[in-house]
Amino acid sequence: PEGNHDRGSHFMLTGRRPSQVLTYPSVGSVLGEAVELESDNPIPPYIAIPDAHRYARQGFLPVASAPFELSADPSRPDFEVKDLNPAPAMDRALGLLETVDQLDGDPRSASELARDHFLKQARYLSFEPELRALFDLKTEKPELRQRYGRHFFGQSCLLARRLVEGGVGTVMVRYKGWDHHRGIAREMTYGFPPKLPALDEAISALYEDLRQRELLDKVLVVLASEFGRTPRINPGGGRDHWSRASSTLLFGAGTKRGRVVGETDARGEEPIARPVSPQDLYATILQALGADLERKLVTADGRPIRIVDEGASPVSEILA
Repeated sequence: PEGNHDRGSHFMLTGRRPSQVLTYPSVGSVLGEAVELESDNPIPPYIAIPDAHRYARQGFLPVASAPFELSADPSRPDFEVKDLNPAPAMDRALGLLETVDQLDGDPRSASELARDHFLKQARYLSFEPELRALFDLKTEKPELRQRYGRHFFGQSCLLARRLVEGGVGTVMVRYKGWDHHRGIAREMTYGFPPKLPALDEAISALYEDLRQRELLDKVLVVLASEFGRTPRINPGGGRDHWSRASSTLLFGAGTKRGRVVGETDARGEEPIARPVSPQDLYATILQALGADLERKLVTADGRPIRIVDEGASPVSEILA
């Protein structure tokens, strides 16, 4: 029901309508926050390729729940994660910092503990070769890279598979450029590669790859946009914002195969059966991944916030 890019994105990524009081955390940060609470794993629990939408971030949660943004295109021959390789003096600098920190004594404050965790992640990311290797697509077979597609979305999906296989909890791939108010037929089928064939190629390759590696029961894939598009072509040959109906694809962990939930009228304009709201979708994703929907998050000033919006209900028809 939100037809503005920002408002629609906020609703889809956080399961909440925008608020003037709070910026809510995205699903990746919510899942990552739970991991941070339960383990001391230095691998970032939430990674964004190449970056995170402004509403795909941590919201009111601590900055430790923010996504690790790669700020690079995996399809480029010179792809590398910025500042991942350590500077010559980095180890010495971190050792000096630890020595100075010991002068503070105990107990350490919450902000100090959060910074300590960041430093541990930085050291681990930079100095552990097996972790840096997760980002190295050159180790994949050329035919598999070709199957995904030698373009941004294809190589980003391949990198996402490598990351979750290596222990990253949530990966967001942000594929921009779908706002076709004019000439949509040309824009969707023209280019290097055209957007629709690139999408089909990458998503089908990801499905096959996860299935062959027996990861489908462990990884949930969600393909979504912030809203739908007008069922009718406008005078400029494009489609405008349409917040009344849209579709989302889910497959993998926690879901049943081949289920279609909901139905629109013959023109694709209005839902006529089993409408699903963005907050329902959000609750479904969390439920499929085994999250506790009764858990409460806490704002910086100590206010408890439900992990899902009041009235949100998981789509039981697709849950395994």
